[in-house]
Amino acid sequence: MASPYIERILKARVYDVAIESPLEEARRLSARLGNRVLLKREDLQPVFSFKLRGAYNRIAHLSAAAAQRGVVCASAGNHAQGVALAARRRGINAVVVMPQTTPHIKVQAVLDLGAEVVLHGDDYDSAHERSLQLARERNLVFVHPFDDPDVIAGQGSIAVEILRQSGGELDAIFVPVGGGGLLAGIAVYVKYLYGAWARSLSRCAADRSMRSCWSRPTRSARPSRMCSKTPAPSWNPRARWPLPA
Repeated sequence: MASPYIERILKARVYDVAIESPLEEARRLSARLGNRVLLKREDLQPVFSFKLRGAYNRIAHLSAAAAQRGVVCASAGNHAQGVALAARRRGINAVVVMPQTTPHIKVQAVLDLGAEVVLHGDDYDSAHERSLQLARERNLVFVHPFDDPDVIAGQGSIAVEILRQSGGELDAIFVPVGGGGLLAGIAVYVKYLYGAWARSLSRCAADRSMRSCWSRPTRSARPSRMCSKTPAPSWNPRARWPLPA
């Protein structure tokens, strides 16, 4: 039985604002590693990030009544610009809460897209709490950066493109993991088409410095706070990565 996310992904309204980004071979990197490495060029999106897909899909699916209330989010950059652009496209108000430590260039980019910026706290967690408070006080719709079905579906449109552009001739897909929205969208679609192969995808995705933290939520099927901010160690692309059972 197909996951309900499959229909959401296939119907995601990302192309109102996003492009189908190219899947390009990194020729020098491929030659150096002795393997064919393809890069999904999401840096070519209007806000230079995949985050636009999920943010726009979430806002596009709001009812007229909900959209009139306006939206709010917390972000230090990419999600903020995605929400701001999506709100401008729909013609609604957007409030973006950013940490006070956010570089001015990122703040200005959000302002240029027409959103109201609120600077609060020194880190994302503080900005997140403030955005939830504003959602309650001003009756705004909160747009989560990853923990939302429409956001996940929007990011999952990347998997549709990757598999079509590559013809499915892939050994692995490596996905950066922050909150997990991108990984969730890609993994559910790849699993739908290729079954068990996608289990390797989800386990390759978490960097090894966070392996023990990542294993808890995947085993329990419940959210769990990640416990490490240590940069990932280097991975040898010529060697087989032994995946956990």
